[in-house]
Amino acid sequence: VVAVNREYSNPNVLIYPNPVRSDQITISFSGEINTSFKIYKITGDIIEQGMLKPGINKIHFFNVLSSGIYFLQVESLIKISKKFIVE
Repeated sequence: VVAVNREYSNPNVLIYPNPVRSDQITISFSGEINTSFKIYKITGDIIEQGMLKPGINKIHFFNVLSSGIYFLQVESLIKISKKFIVE
């Protein structure tokens, strides 16, 4: 049996603008592979989900988001959660 020891760095996730004032957010993802994301209301309801590619990703919301706090969860080798605000 041959074992491969490979180090993975934790990907960096940035959301901007924050606070959000339009129907779109930009997510900068520094991971090495495509990975899934979910956006939740503060109540826990999923309002958007999809895949992020490494680099800059623009997420367009087809339904206008009401003012409040939302959470982005990225699932790569680890789960990363970020909070953003819609004004």
